[in-house]
Amino acid sequence: MTGLRSESKAENSAMFRSSIETRDAAKRSFPWLLTKRFVIMIARCNGRLKDEFGGRCVQVSGADKVMMHLMFGIIALFADQLLKVTGC
Repeated sequence: MTGLRSESKAENSAMFRSSIETRDAAKRSFPWLLTKRFVIMIARCNGRLKDEFGGRCVQVSGADKVMMHLMFGIIALFADQLLKVTGC
């Protein structure tokens, strides 16, 4: 019985260390993900998608249809932002 417990503990410990190393590697490779500026930018994008491009009340049923409507909203948001940046 102790052999199984020690093997299980060793596996759990290895998995835990692996998850910590993976998280640390992600922080090193994507440091911009953790900045407050990036988080605020994503929140603004989500807010515009919900308020201006129909993301708040989707009146279709089914995951595929909802995803299609949200993707159309994202395309419209991209086009609107592109027009703002180019000054047209």
